Amino acid sequence: MQHRPTGARYLLDTLIQERVEVLFGLTGSQFLDVLDLVRDDPRLRFVLTRHEQGASYMAYGYAVARRGPGVCLSTVGPGATNLLSGVAAAFKSRVPLLAYTAKQAHTYHQREMFQELDQVRLYEPITKWSYLPTAADQLPTTLHKAFRLMLDRPRGPVHLNVMPELLRERVEAEALPPGAYRPQADQAPSERALRRALEELRSARAPLIVAGADVIWDDAAETLRRAAERLSIPVVTSVHSPDALPTQHPLGLGAIGPSGRRAANALLRQADLLLVLGSALDFYSTAYGSRFVPPEARLVHVSPVAADVGAAFPVALGLVAPLAPFLEALAETSEPLGSERWLGTVRALKREQAAETEAALASPGQPLKPQAVVAALSQRLQPEDSLVSDAGNAMRYLRSHLETQTPGSFVDTVNWSAVGAGLPVAIGVRAARPRGRVICCTGDGGFLMNVAELETAVRERFPIVTVVLNDHGFGNVRAYQQEQYGGRYIGADFGNPDFARLAETFGVLGLRADTWDALGPALDTALAADRPSVIDVPIDPWELGPTLHRTPPP
Repeated sequence: MQHRPTGARYLLDTLIQERVEVLFGLTGSQFLDVLDLVRDDPRLRFVLTRHEQGASYMAYGYAVARRGPGVCLSTVGPGATNLLSGVAAAFKSRVPLLAYTAKQAHTYHQREMFQELDQVRLYEPITKWSYLPTAADQLPTTLHKAFRLMLDRPRGPVHLNVMPELLRERVEAEALPPGAYRPQADQAPSERALRRALEELRSARAPLIVAGADVIWDDAAETLRRAAERLSIPVVTSVHSPDALPTQHPLGLGAIGPSGRRAANALLRQADLLLVLGSALDFYSTAYGSRFVPPEARLVHVSPVAADVGAAFPVALGLVAPLAPFLEALAETSEPLGSERWLGTVRALKREQAAETEAALASPGQPLKPQAVVAALSQRLQPEDSLVSDAGNAMRYLRSHLETQTPGSFVDTVNWSAVGAGLPVAIGVRAARPRGRVICCTGDGGFLMNVAELETAVRERFPIVTVVLNDHGFGNVRAYQQEQYGGRYIGADFGNPDFARLAETFGVLGLRADTWDALGPALDTALAADRPSVIDVPIDPWELGPTLHRTPPP
């Protein structure tokens, strides 16, 4: 061996081998050995955040955008606890993420050292693996296992708790290429499995594809498009992947579920066979019942994750298979299956959906209706742009009124639905995607939760466009209290600063669009700017999207 790298150097060389280029964190003394090496390494970039929660959400956005691991770092104690929320988002959303937390030096263990707590146990419930290596020579096998687990399906985060002395000690190894410690290739489905799937499809009168997140993550979106065209089968999507087949495609209907598109739900209710691809049929998309998924429809569920098949709904056929090879084989083997009558229904529903969008644009309201704001933004998006959705009631209109153009361009926190994640996730997306514009749609409550990260965007020169749908409160809380509690409101309303002026204090372009005539110019100005921008858009606080639960839980 020519040289023995330090633990810090081995860690960074492994990240480089895994094509990680950006690390997000709030600096701490216990991992300065890592940052000191990053400082002089042109292959790596450290983004200093203003809060550890911002770091974990940025790493989440970075991982989703590149469809590979993200990395966030924190110091010990409060740094580790602050990092938790974004790591939990990665766990619930199946996003590969390495959460690195510092640990006090070994000499201080079991002595009630300040900020010291059991961080391994703290992270165990929200990671696939949480581990404290005790010696530098454990780092190679530890990191190899970490990346294997992160990228093994279902993907997810891992946590490493690292003492500072391990970063300075020498390691008896050099970083290996990923193929040396984790599998790289998927296997094609068997001929028998493909034949059974085709038999089910050919027996259907109204077949429909339901596409989920793994279509994006497994780089199967283009194969899905070709298969859908070849088979003449329309496609609806999970609510978190509305662009798996973009709605601009003639066969793309968009998201299903309570927040989905009316046309997609209408088509879903008429289908007699669902070919479910890479979707867990999650609660946000299906409400786990016949309200959206017709009970008489037969399900052919194909997923690379065995635990998803048949978990939410009974299946006529369940297959564990990689999606791209399955779709390629399906397209090559079969003939068009969608009848002209069925495709005519698709065309009619797409026309109705277009008419609904036109109606929203023609009657935007005053205060503005969120669906009109989303439709106006949608008209201005380009294929290379990325849209990041925060959580909140107004964000539901992104699923029902946003026209998607490119697979993977829509990003949210999936099964975590974290209010306040939008801005830092958008920064992470921008770090991974220097081409195209990144637009964050957020509510006023969510925007203020991580508003300090505007300074991060300015310092790092990330020209994020943040559209704040401002209803002076928590719209979801209002919706539930209006629908289920007779309008007895509490904990729903608050005051706000002037968001445009607040943005300007950070060096951000601040704009306000409180009328329909002002909205278009504000969007155009922000989208053309070469620096971060914030548009404060007051919306009608009573234009509320549907609630997910019809009645309060018992």
